[in-house]
Amino acid sequence: MFYVRDWLSDAELRTASLTSRAIWIDLLCYMWVAQKRGELKGTVKSLAAMVGATPEEMLLFLTEAKETGFATITCNGDVMICNSHVTVQNRRMIRDEKDRELNRIRVSRHRTKKECNGNVTPPLASASASACTKVHSILASDEPEKDFIWARSGKRKRKLTGWKLDDFLSFWKAYAYPHGRAEAADAWLEIDDLTHEMVEARIIPAAKREAAGRAALKAKGLTPKMAQGWLNARRFDDEPPKNGKSTWDRGVFR
Repeated sequence: MFYVRDWLSDAELRTASLTSRAIWIDLLCYMWVAQKRGELKGTVKSLAAMVGATPEEMLLFLTEAKETGFATITCNGDVMICNSHVTVQNRRMIRDEKDRELNRIRVSRHRTKKECNGNVTPPLASASASACTKVHSILASDEPEKDFIWARSGKRKRKLTGWKLDDFLSFWKAYAYPHGRAEAADAWLEIDDLTHEMVEARIIPAAKREAAGRAALKAKGLTPKMAQGWLNARRFDDEPPKNGKSTWDRGVFR
């Protein structure tokens, strides 16, 4: 589905060149019919051939998309080399596809609800019971995704949405300390100079280092730092350890 209002109001996309925007709209069409909706993979040359662009024009698109963050670009090698393997993703399309799959599961659960209720119906055949078990196990393990997170900021209610939400969820997974998510989302919104590049290059690697050293911290009876405090203190700006060890391994505690 094409969202005209989103296309016209996306500030990051509007800063891109006309060439990059033309390539992006063609790629979105191919993403819609791709085997994995919302994602395309290939070399710079193959992606360029797909949309009728030159390799130089595709390199311009990849560079602008990575710098502004209107698309997720993952490169296996040097993007400036035309045979580099590149993955291009549209976050909105991937999120919507997850929502559709979860909705399909909910419908399946609703249809099998009466069959799964042994107090109302006779015992199920083994095949039906297996189907019920599968549906419930999927629902129990896969929490529905939302296209926003409420952030707490005093009496105000703020929503974390769009690319900032996608990047926050990546940070949340990397930080691996599931406490105070709403407060952390509020701290995320307070990072004035936040960019997609900053998240990939500095914040997520620093969050992984923090998570790696947490076991040593707990072993010494100390309390791990909540994500909100970690973000407010801008600990992602700290210099990484030169010897490859975490802060906790060196015996320095915050």
